[in-house]
Amino acid sequence: MVYKLNDNFPGASWAIVDWYGAPKIAYYMMQDAYRSLMAAPKLDRYNTFNANGESEALSLPIYILDDVASLEGKAWSVQITAFDETLTAIKTQTVEGRGSVGTVGSVGEFALTAEQTAHTPLTVTVDLYVNGQYFNRTFAYLNYEHDPGCLLCLPRTSLAYSVSGNTVTIKNTGALPAVGVELLTADTSKLVTEDNFFWLNAGETVTLTVNDGALVEGVT
Repeated sequence: MVYKLNDNFPGASWAIVDWYGAPKIAYYMMQDAYRSLMAAPKLDRYNTFNANGESEALSLPIYILDDVASLEGKAWSVQITAFDETLTAIKTQTVEGRGSVGTVGSVGEFALTAEQTAHTPLTVTVDLYVNGQYFNRTFAYLNYEHDPGCLLCLPRTSLAYSVSGNTVTIKNTGALPAVGVELLTADTSKLVTEDNFFWLNAGETVTLTVNDGALVEGVT
């Protein structure tokens, strides 16, 4: 259950679609969370720092969520990476398997030491590959409460995009990951895009379908 989808009155609220019909960032995060096939960490906390300001070790159970048994008879792999505040990879771990893991299947643990978690923010990505091909990605921020505003201090990269009809192609042309990539438009209530607010590793390209390519005015 999602509370709440939209507003019945203009104002600040928990709605993920505003009064004018424009999806907020939370809408795209919920869309990703409801994908029928994905890999993700189970987070019981978003802050690794204790009351004394000391960072503690963290162990994240990693799951594959497969609502429609689409992995049956297929090879799969999950790559988990933790990044520090400079978007430098701290640790990468890969788990491989074949066939269905059930609707919700545990595929291992991703462990970080106290030294490895002492970053603000600490970001974790979980990439799913099916038959050797990249399928989708989950990412999560940690430790943003310990250092308020740290999410706004992440280093920048560079992006390039092109529009062809109702297709938008975006490439990360920089040397660092692009975090929270968004398509820009002057009228957010009219643009509907296949995805928004996503993560692109350095050199990666994504192609999205939109309802009207003429509405796209940029990418950030």
